[in-house]
Amino acid sequence: KPLCPEFKPFTKQRAMVVTDPEMTGCDVQMTNIRPGRPPTTTVKQWREELVEQIGTWITNRRYRQRVDEGVASYRNARVSVGDFFRDAVVADASAHGEPADWSKMLDELVDEVNRVREHGFTQRELKLAKKEIRSDAERSVRTEPTAAARRFLFQMLSAVNAREPVMSAQQELDLYTKLLPTIGLAEVTETLRERFAPGTFAYVIQMPEKEGVTVPPRDGVLAVARKAWTREVSPIKESAGASKILASLPSPGNVVEKSV
Repeated sequence: KPLCPEFKPFTKQRAMVVTDPEMTGCDVQMTNIRPGRPPTTTVKQWREELVEQIGTWITNRRYRQRVDEGVASYRNARVSVGDFFRDAVVADASAHGEPADWSKMLDELVDEVNRVREHGFTQRELKLAKKEIRSDAERSVRTEPTAAARRFLFQMLSAVNAREPVMSAQQELDLYTKLLPTIGLAEVTETLRERFAPGTFAYVIQMPEKEGVTVPPRDGVLAVARKAWTREVSPIKESAGASKILASLPSPGNVVEKSV
């Protein structure tokens, strides 16, 4: 039985602009509300969410790389796909930056999602994502024996609210070990392509309400988003990546003077 019977999926594009005198930065968000799905109680369902986790991990890595390279208009950006109390699945992308750059941030949010839809991911990205996810699961196994009781209480509360079983870190690692090798590049790409299909997103701009800040009209926000989806995007250009940190250890220095 749904928790929120009136919660309905989005069926068309829309735009919203919210201002607040106390805000200092600007948040740009594109959100799509999709039909809900039942609680995750089977391996098949768990695997489906793992495929989403891999796709969003790779996309978020691309957003971080743009920031690291100094070519992003935003300070940070991310995508996610998750359940909203099991009454809906929310596909979301958001960015934070300067109010004057809202249109650039929206462009770049859409561009990266569209790049995934048009060109997919690479084998190297898939390998990195699987390695990182498994590494996190292994770390959870090592740290679980010394974790605070509060953590387990919140974990159990969350599972009860979601109507899902509580699993130990080792049980989750066992699932990762079993399922990660079965997930291929085409499946991850197709899943993200479907989750972020255009046409029903809500584009939300949150910015300060103060002198010197130009607040865009809603139809202007929607026009920027629609144009961004039609822009041609090129495949991602990947470097070979470092194979080792240092070729040799550096020569030690000598302390010649100390002062406090």
